[in-house]
Amino acid sequence: MIDRIKPKFLSSDQDERLGAEGMMTEALNVSISNYDEGDEGVIKNMKSNEEIEPATDEGVGDDSTVIGKVEDPSAGRVYFFVHSDTASESGIYYIDAASATSSSTTKYKKLLTSSLFNFTSDMFVKADIIKGTFLSSSSEETIIYFTDNVNPPRKVNVDRASTGEYGVSGSDRFERMISTIKGASNKAPVASLGSDSTRDVNNINDNLFQFATQIIYTDGEESAVSPYSGVVFGRPTYLNALEEAGFGVLPVVDNYINVKHNVDLAVIPDIAKIRILCRASNNASWFVAEEYDPAVGVEVAIGTSTPAVLAAPNSGTYKFYADTLGSLVSPTVFNKPYDNVPLKAKGQSIVRDRLMYSNYTEGFANVDCTGAILTAQYDDENSTFGELILSSEVDGMFSFSNSNKSIDIDFLNPNAFVDDATDVAGGTRATVSFDWRPTGSVTDGGDNILTCVFLDQPALRVANLVPLL
Repeated sequence: MIDRIKPKFLSSDQDERLGAEGMMTEALNVSISNYDEGDEGVIKNMKSNEEIEPATDEGVGDDSTVIGKVEDPSAGRVYFFVHSDTASESGIYYIDAASATSSSTTKYKKLLTSSLFNFTSDMFVKADIIKGTFLSSSSEETIIYFTDNVNPPRKVNVDRASTGEYGVSGSDRFERMISTIKGASNKAPVASLGSDSTRDVNNINDNLFQFATQIIYTDGEESAVSPYSGVVFGRPTYLNALEEAGFGVLPVVDNYINVKHNVDLAVIPDIAKIRILCRASNNASWFVAEEYDPAVGVEVAIGTSTPAVLAAPNSGTYKFYADTLGSLVSPTVFNKPYDNVPLKAKGQSIVRDRLMYSNYTEGFANVDCTGAILTAQYDDENSTFGELILSSEVDGMFSFSNSNKSIDIDFLNPNAFVDDATDVAGGTRATVSFDWRPTGSVTDGGDNILTCVFLDQPALRVANLVPLL
C-alpha cells in the first residue's frame, strides 16, 4: 500500500527526520500566509509574473536587474531595488497596488535613484521596513533599512524621499544621509567666559563646568557623545571676592559661558537639533543644558523684558548661564564612544525595537607593513630649543601700568623676534621669564616716607605662556 502524504505546512528550521506528517522543510514558488484566526504557515500558490509599466517617464531600461524587494502590506506597496547599467537609474522603485483600480492601472514609480548607491547586478539587497512617528513629523512615516554585503548598511525615509529631501549636493552628504550610522561630532566644544551686564546674578561663580554635544538627526537618531571640552571657571571663583579695581573683579563678571558646539553644519546633513551636555567639574553627572535647532536658535523670555538670545540662528554658539535644571544623561550614553554599526553585512532583521545584523564585517583590517623600515632622524638640540626673543633686545616689549597694576608684554613689538624672517614651527610653546623686583613704601602720616626695594625677589617665570601656531 502506498501512503500518499500531501504537503500541508512549512517548517524550515526543523530536522526532517523529526517532522510531523505533511511537513515540508523547503518549498519553491509558494507563499506562506498568516491569519488572525490562529492558522499559521498556510501555503498558497505563488502568483505568476506580470509585466508592469512605469508611471510617466520614471521607468528603467532593459539593461536593469531587480536585486531585492520588501513589502509594506499596510500601505499596499512593494519596494524593489534596481541595478541599471545606466548608473543614475539605479535605486529604489515601488508599486502602489493600493491606489490602483485594477491590475491594468498598476504602475511602478521611482522613489530615489542615484549612481552613489553603488549597486551591482549580481548583489542581493536584504531590506526591512519600520513605521512610526519620528522626529521629522507628527504623522506616521515609513523607513526602509537595507544592506547588500558590499556597501555600509543604509536607510531611506520613504516620506522624505517622496518630497525630494535626499536631493542634496555632493556625494559625501548623500552618503551620510542614507547611512544607517549617524556619527557624532569628532570635535570637542570650545567654552569661553563672557560677562552680561544686564544680569546681576552669577551662577558660574564657585563652579567648574565641562561640556559635550550630541547630534539629533531628522529621523530621531541620537549620536554618541562628542569629545569633552576643557574645564571652565570664572575669575570670581579664584580671586576669592577681591573686587578692588586693578586687583579683582566684581561678582557679576564672567557670569555666562559661551559654548561653541563645533558641529560642522555644512558637512553633516540631516541635523535636526544640537544637544548641549554639561556637568559641574569633570567627574559629576552629565545633564542636558539645552537642545535646539541650530538654524532657529534659542530665545528665552525673562519676565516682561525682551527675550534674551541664548543662541542666534546658525551662529554655532550657545550662552550658558547655569540657570536651568536639565534632565540627567544616562551613564550608558556618555560612556558609549560610538554606535556599533558594521562596515557591511549580508543579513539583517528588526527584532522588537532593535536592528540586528548577521554575517557582518566590522573593524578595519591591519595594514600590511611587511618590509617597512622606520628610521629615527635626530635633530641637534639647539634647533629645537633656543631663544626666540633675545634677552638683549626686549626694549619696548614690557611696560608697567600703575593704574591697572599690570605688566603688559607686547609680542607685536618690532623687537619681539630676532628678525622679520624668524621661523617658528607650528605647535611651538614659548616660555617667558623676567626679573620682578617690586618697590614698596611706608609713611608715618607725614612727610617721612621709607622706600624699600626687594632685591632678593626671584625671577618670575611663566611657562607655556604663548602658544605659537
